[in-house]
Amino acid sequence: MMMKKKPLYYFFPALVLFQCLSFYSQAQSSSLQLWYNKPAVKWTEALPIGNGRLGAMIFGGVEEDRVQYNEETLWTGEPRNYNRPNAHQYLDSIRQLLFNGQQKEAELLAGEKFMGLKSHEGQRATWLSSILSLKGVKGNPALEDYDDSQWKLMDVPSYEGWEAIGFDGLDGAVWLRTSFDLPADWSNKNLILDLNRIRDQDFTYVNGKQVGGMESTEPRKYRIAKDILHPGKNSIAILVLNFDNKGGITGYKDSSRKIGIYPEGEEGKNIISIHRSWKYWIQDDNPPPIGKYQADYQPFGDLWLKFTHQDPVTNYRRELDLSTALSSVSYSVNSIQYKREYLASQPKQVIAVHLTASKPGAISFETSLSSPHKNYSLKKTGPSTLVLSLAVRNGALRGISYLHVTINKGTISATNEKIIVRNADEATVYVTAGTNFRNYKDISADPAATGIKTLKALSGKSYESIRREHIKEYTNYFNTLSIDLGQSTNESLPTDERITRFASTNDPSFVALYLQYGRYLLIASSRPGTRPANLQGIWNDLLAPPWGSKYTTNINAEMNYWPAELLNLSAMHEPLFTMINELSITGRETAKAYYGAPGWVLHHNTDLWRGTAPINASNHGIWVTGGAWLCEHLWEHYLFTQDKVFLENRAYPIMKQ
Repeated sequence: MMMKKKPLYYFFPALVLFQCLSFYSQAQSSSLQLWYNKPAVKWTEALPIGNGRLGAMIFGGVEEDRVQYNEETLWTGEPRNYNRPNAHQYLDSIRQLLFNGQQKEAELLAGEKFMGLKSHEGQRATWLSSILSLKGVKGNPALEDYDDSQWKLMDVPSYEGWEAIGFDGLDGAVWLRTSFDLPADWSNKNLILDLNRIRDQDFTYVNGKQVGGMESTEPRKYRIAKDILHPGKNSIAILVLNFDNKGGITGYKDSSRKIGIYPEGEEGKNIISIHRSWKYWIQDDNPPPIGKYQADYQPFGDLWLKFTHQDPVTNYRRELDLSTALSSVSYSVNSIQYKREYLASQPKQVIAVHLTASKPGAISFETSLSSPHKNYSLKKTGPSTLVLSLAVRNGALRGISYLHVTINKGTISATNEKIIVRNADEATVYVTAGTNFRNYKDISADPAATGIKTLKALSGKSYESIRREHIKEYTNYFNTLSIDLGQSTNESLPTDERITRFASTNDPSFVALYLQYGRYLLIASSRPGTRPANLQGIWNDLLAPPWGSKYTTNINAEMNYWPAELLNLSAMHEPLFTMINELSITGRETAKAYYGAPGWVLHHNTDLWRGTAPINASNHGIWVTGGAWLCEHLWEHYLFTQDKVFLENRAYPIMKQ
């Protein structure tokens, strides 16, 4: 079976460690910390916190701190029918083709008549016509002498799409321009323009003449006739059309291979590299929606904290304490010790950042919210509160966040863009998030209601009381298992250095830390009453995440829950059981439509809307045992708990169907 990208936490088989486990009531906090001596640069270096519904990634910057946060129900799509009516009419024909050894014919028939229904398609032909007619463009960007002096710069190529270099969410029609100098000894030669892959479609011009264009992910090697070239500088202009997911000139996965230009017939001998910053201009960033089999999990927003320190920073430390589910950043500036503490409270349903300093009046900063979703809005609702509103593009879900700040002494004020704190002794920043999702069939909820309720509950509460309540609730789950595999001299090293040394040194306590980190992440992404952990848990910063960050039910969704019973986190299984029950309902319609059968069926993926039909392609998407695999978790829960009421009333009826 092909393994997909592993979730943020990839749980290793823990049976080999079972003899080392002991259950007790107090966690060993001294060996349960991940820590670093520098801020995170990439999203994958940030530290995760979560309360099951809300998740955040802590970067821990000094001058500017980013807290990227999510809410579990913000997805693309909407409630809809995923099932192709009467698909079962073609089942016998597909089977007969397979029995006859006609694999290709069977796959073609299944692809046309047996896959699930996609979401609504937009009018691509109409949109493309307007783009090619240069609607909204002054002049013609394909021409050699076009004035692009006011255009911005983009690094080209990017194998993971332009999303990976700061253009997340960019879809549509984008012009890219650069140039090259023609060597004198190439003046009478035809050339090859090697761009390799472009996502999704291109129209490519040299000196105003079109030399190629394709709509596919196939490599582009376009012939440039010698009669359109001239001595000196020659222009390249490419109109890139991207409809969804990765976009732009992606080039080669092997970064040592350059996109560029070489004489025809001389591949690999001489190449003028065009790896560089290109000029770009967005003609239209609102392409028609494309049909999708299932929805994608979405990021919600970013909390920004901006500081101004006049002197060098020393003693920097960024950490995550698994024993308390508290993350923190601490450092010194001019003999003042600063600390920021982060938590995701389940009792109060809020993300909180608490700022303190060793000197009175030393806390000054500005804070704001932003979102990767286009056309989000931000406005103040009081001297210490901002509200962010967003809508998912081509979807039905809306989201609202509140940013609220409390301080001890000092001053606080707000504009429609930010909240400003000056000379406080301490401050606490609160972030809420909610959507209009009620359940997989109902999107009538008020997205502001959660935030309003949360802020009301926080009124008059001290951060210390919120912190105590948070730790008590979290440790009720976490302090059910300890593991001691021995000590290591590497325990005093930052976590990234321990990872580097792990292959060549003896570090048994790091194995124990790794196991506890997996438990921590399951608790943080799957509390009772929430949705289950998706492909990346609850943490995602991309509008088009890998595999949609949904539920891959041919292994990944189950892998997330392998530790639940074995590592004494049985309560964390509850969200998965709720989803299984919902899938057994939607899966009945799929079983009837596709197989003319009673009971229920689930194929290899599902999403927030509990789609159960085959998706993607017929050569792998018609995989009928997702439901059976999920039922293993119902049975495991019974084996560990011996809960016969659960077996009789919940598990067995679903398993039987």
